[in-house]
Amino acid sequence: MATKKYLTQKQRTARMIIAAVLAVVILSAAFIAGGVLYSKHLNSGSSVRKQISFESDNYKVNNCMMTYYFYSDFYNFYNQNSAYLQYMGASLDPTTSLREQTSYDGQNSWYDYLMQTTANTVNGYLLYAEAGLEKGFKVEDMAGKIDEQINNLKTTAADTKVDFEQYLLNVFGPGIKESDVRDALELQIYANEYYAKIEKDYKNSLTDEQYETYYSENKNTLDKVDLRSYALSADVAEDADEATKNQAYADAKAEAESLKAAATSKEAFISWVSANLTEKNAELETPLTEEEIKEKAEAVSEAQAYSEGTDLSTWAFDAERKAGDVTLIDDGAGNYTVYMMEKTAYRVETEASRDVRHILIKTGEELSDEDAKAKADDILAQYQAGDQTAEAFDALAKEHNEDSNSLYEGVTKGQMVAEFEEWLFDETRNEGDTGVVKTQYGYHVMYFEAKGLPQWKSDAYNAMFEAYMNELTADWNTLYPVNVDSAALSAIPDTIPETAFQQEETTAPATTAVPDTAEVTDTAEVVDTAEVVDTAEDTTEAADTAEIK
Repeated sequence: MATKKYLTQKQRTARMIIAAVLAVVILSAAFIAGGVLYSKHLNSGSSVRKQISFESDNYKVNNCMMTYYFYSDFYNFYNQNSAYLQYMGASLDPTTSLREQTSYDGQNSWYDYLMQTTANTVNGYLLYAEAGLEKGFKVEDMAGKIDEQINNLKTTAADTKVDFEQYLLNVFGPGIKESDVRDALELQIYANEYYAKIEKDYKNSLTDEQYETYYSENKNTLDKVDLRSYALSADVAEDADEATKNQAYADAKAEAESLKAAATSKEAFISWVSANLTEKNAELETPLTEEEIKEKAEAVSEAQAYSEGTDLSTWAFDAERKAGDVTLIDDGAGNYTVYMMEKTAYRVETEASRDVRHILIKTGEELSDEDAKAKADDILAQYQAGDQTAEAFDALAKEHNEDSNSLYEGVTKGQMVAEFEEWLFDETRNEGDTGVVKTQYGYHVMYFEAKGLPQWKSDAYNAMFEAYMNELTADWNTLYPVNVDSAALSAIPDTIPETAFQQEETTAPATTAVPDTAEVTDTAEVVDTAEVVDTAEDTTEAADTAEIK
């Protein structure tokens, strides 16, 4: 997804990922073609295919399918998180055994961590598939959807100048055939589309009255506040004696008390903070400019959310709170923060997200900036000369788009590059608007799909739907038991095929995050109960709705 910033924070735990697209590995042309010579027996995959790692009443996942799922999860995780892991000082070396490397949690091996993620995902596939089967759910043109994804892989194989059979060997190791990928895709797509149907039906069933009722019963968790704040911290060395430390704490607290007393108005708060920053500026190795001091002094943290049990939230969301009220919060570690209420609890009526289609024309060695723009303009002209519908735009995207995805749903501010967002979040934007936008990736032919729900309603929906799915999947775990073979899972190779190592970072697939259906615990011999890292593109919490800590 060329416009998407990679996720760089750990997402909510106890969730699983159902991926509806196959483009889990887009290998660069620089990968090592030819591969390693495996035995004919191993390449056939017959023995691996006989091992059943997951089984429910009507479905089985053999080890060839499981290997495909596991390696796909690995490639996605590695592509999206390797830079962040390096930044955090965690190591993940794809050239050595994953069992011999400790994950960032410091307890589980990377193999255990990633296998737990994959096991939870596959467990979810089976539960959704069983539930869908019982309800008579059918996927329209399943064969066509599988063919589309297989053809994407075949195109990638052709780009790397190897035949498809060799490509699968290079990427997924010995024994993985096209038929195995097709089997894995069929289960994956079926489960994902049944989840999508459940979500669509649930959303369509909700009335404004239900939203308002939920809001009235959960105001604190849905409302937001705007705050001014300024932190004063004790300046003391780690090895300082107790008396020195206590004095430093006392000095910082006295300074904070001074601000609290002086902050009789917004202007007084800003004036005190500005003077304090100016006074301390000379001590900084890189002094702040006057503009930076002004910006810091006047800063307001907007749309701050309630955080259960914290002193600040208890104060900020008190029903008696008024604009201009001031408090001082002591964190017990020498940090004293003075807060001024800018805007008392309110619900955010602006939409939380927007949906957009785009067609990316990349610039680079193959296409100059001028030629890329001309091509983008021509595609837009073709659209404008036609039916001018979302379907017509999608048809052009299938023909021309150089991104792995043409439709981005639920986009929130901070997820896309600046130029893309500037167009998308323009206040005048309406459904069906089009245009051409230039970013660092090239030229984007844009199509505005829709505005999302208001922020408060979106938050309410997410909470209600999560509760609904928790109840539903709790029943599924009883109705559709899934058997897990630990011995079969332990046979999944823990070393990534050396021919799959990428020479450059590539894009990760779009994914749909759904509530976890139950963490797999039958595989304790193989996998630990590591937290699942959700890589869904739509789950990163925007900075302007950060929880109050």
